[in-house]
Amino acid sequence: MSPSPTSLVARAPQWHRRARTAPDAAARFHELLRHHLAGGRESPDDVVGYLDYLASQRQFAFHGSGERGLRELSTERRSGDDRAFGRQESVYATPDPHWAAFYAVVNREHASSINNFSIGLSANARTRWYRRDVVLRDPTQPAVRAGWLYVLPRASFRAERRQLLGLVDIAHWVSDVPVEPLFSLPMSPEDYPLARHVRSVPQGD
Repeated sequence: MSPSPTSLVARAPQWHRRARTAPDAAARFHELLRHHLAGGRESPDDVVGYLDYLASQRQFAFHGSGERGLRELSTERRSGDDRAFGRQESVYATPDPHWAAFYAVVNREHASSINNFSIGLSANARTRWYRRDVVLRDPTQPAVRAGWLYVLPRASFRAERRQLLGLVDIAHWVSDVPVEPLFSLPMSPEDYPLARHVRSVPQGD
């Protein structure tokens, strides 16, 4: 579910400021990115740092899923949305890997609904605010589980318009054509520290 304009700022309980990558880490991440683009599968030792680095390159879009091994992201819509932009037959992605990571780790298989967003003052802002809530049909189930983050080329994507009189970027993108991932990263609650912010909440909270 994508954000409604009236809920954007007042209900955002969390934030993340993308780190400026130190030169030694940048060199390490550059080699890892080259490895991944060539088909390698090595996992980063600093998942948050690597995602911050990928976002800073401004070359990629990101899509999170519980499904492993997707070779093409289809435009077939599998979930509903209250707003017209979110009801298109399109591939959905974001330039913010940490929002996409929510979709990678949230336990959608046991969810009756999810409520989430990523907002910032510009598309390239280092600081973004988040909501990461899930309503579980069975409250004994965990809010998170392992999933996959797909790294995509940006070329075919277009952004939803800015919200709140053009002051807020919501990092919500669509592609009207199928998209082949460049590579994917396994995401687990153990390796991705920001997964701790995914909250199981009662219906209507």
